[in-house]
Amino acid sequence: MGGLTINTFLGLNPQIAEKLAGVIYSAPFFGIPRKMNIAEKLVISGLAKVMDELVMISSLPIHKICRNKPYMRMVLQTRKANPFMTAGLLNSWIKNHDRVATFAHKVNYPYLLLLGEKDVIVDNSASRSWHAKTTSTIKEIKLLVGSFHELSKEPNNGQMFEAVLRFIAKRVTDGAKPFGALDPKTGIRFAK
Repeated sequence: MGGLTINTFLGLNPQIAEKLAGVIYSAPFFGIPRKMNIAEKLVISGLAKVMDELVMISSLPIHKICRNKPYMRMVLQTRKANPFMTAGLLNSWIKNHDRVATFAHKVNYPYLLLLGEKDVIVDNSASRSWHAKTTSTIKEIKLLVGSFHELSKEPNNGQMFEAVLRFIAKRVTDGAKPFGALDPKTGIRFAK
């Protein structure tokens, strides 16, 4: 949901967006995996107007969030597995994810888009479509093979961190000094 929030904020504040060195989107909610028809959208919008705090429970394939079993065990044990949302929040998601697609051509800041190949929570095809429509001259996309939604918790999360560090290194131009130890295999410095 953070990607949707950041993208909406930057779309509404282009004077901030034009000054950015870069934005990193990790499995952003740029589209709902299942296409909603107009009637469904109207029902959600109507419920949000009269019962904003109505709690809805979404079906979520818990085994398809992350391959990291200890992490998922913790999610289940701490009851974070129940995807509660209100009618107002769902309505906001619907409206804003439509705006993301509509205003993609206005995105001209540098960004890195990270996607999990097997993500079932967000719609990767919507993210790829958004990526194709943006006008940024500096834009990267990285598909993490075999990964679900929780990219930083996946067993192959090193690929994500490497992509992020490489993107940041290219963007830092203010004379920042290198940090951490250099990994000779990747040429990336990692914090100790």
